[in-house]
Amino acid sequence: LVAKPSLYEFLKESGMPLKEESFYGLGLALGNAETSMEKLVDLYSILPNWGKQKPLRRLLNEPLAPGKQKLSPEVAAVMMEMLEENPRIAQGFLDKLTRGSHPVAWKTGTSFAFRDAWSLGVVGRLVVAVWVGNFDGRGNPAFIGRDAAAPLLFGIIDAVRAQLGIPERVTPNGLEISRVQVCALSGSLPGPYCHHKVTTAFLPGKSPIKTCEIHREILVNERTGKRSCMAGAGTKPQVYEFWPSDLLRLFRLAGISRKVPPSGDETCPLNDRARRGSSPEITSPAKDLEYHSRISGPPDRIPLSAIADADVVLLHWFADGAYLGKSLPSEAFFWNPSPGRFAIRVVDDQGRSASREITVKAEE
Repeated sequence: LVAKPSLYEFLKESGMPLKEESFYGLGLALGNAETSMEKLVDLYSILPNWGKQKPLRRLLNEPLAPGKQKLSPEVAAVMMEMLEENPRIAQGFLDKLTRGSHPVAWKTGTSFAFRDAWSLGVVGRLVVAVWVGNFDGRGNPAFIGRDAAAPLLFGIIDAVRAQLGIPERVTPNGLEISRVQVCALSGSLPGPYCHHKVTTAFLPGKSPIKTCEIHREILVNERTGKRSCMAGAGTKPQVYEFWPSDLLRLFRLAGISRKVPPSGDETCPLNDRARRGSSPEITSPAKDLEYHSRISGPPDRIPLSAIADADVVLLHWFADGAYLGKSLPSEAFFWNPSPGRFAIRVVDDQGRSASREITVKAEE
């Protein structure tokens, strides 16, 4: 499911001076696009305006423009609520728990090579932005958003609160925001084996409705410690976390241990194993993308990769039924194709499969 507009399209339509989308890649979500403080304030002002982007005013007597709706009021409200859950620097408790205070929805940022530090906050109807850096662009290890910019942000907010007061933000009537319990680990609706739950905001008709598939109960052979395919003497039910292979890889890189399921008993029939768990999801070759192979020079290799369930050890790759080879779920299998149209198929070692068609054209 691809959101419309995408993050890139949303930022572009909101006036961000962006290059082509491929220049940023996934790093755009982490803030790798360069912009100005004025543009950041412009974007953050969408939140206290309940999703509406209005032209910034530089003088108090400038007329108010009607603006354009960029987010629904409900989405703006939920985003501010999320940012307000971040306790202020060196405080350890939320602003909204302090009598006579206003919650601050705030965020920090640290640019590449510590060139500058940022902090932006929304309090009442105000947007406050702080930049710390050298005007010549020289980096400094002390330029960390949380340490250098955030204390200044709260210092400014406290000074405004004490001397001028914070202009109140009036919440629109009829916001369609519900509260539901979700699995604290996956964020999905809790399944029968999710024992740790939290309450979160839910937008009817917008928020995804999916039951948690991370927590699953399996039968374990007490003698071998392996996953059993049928109940009987010497087996017991246990709940394990079934994370997709791409997330498991990230956990390992971050040094975070997860309770992954044991390997399956080799004596279990393959057709029985294939009925359980999630099928692989092909991530490369990309869908609806045409590939080109050079006639001369070294052959072009296409990476074949897929996200697999947590109980998968090997993936097997096929092209039009011909076996190509195998790979680990965390690795890609590189294929040298001839020009033509192929049906690429991946089968995991549990018997689950997925397929995708690909077109390869010759190129001089």
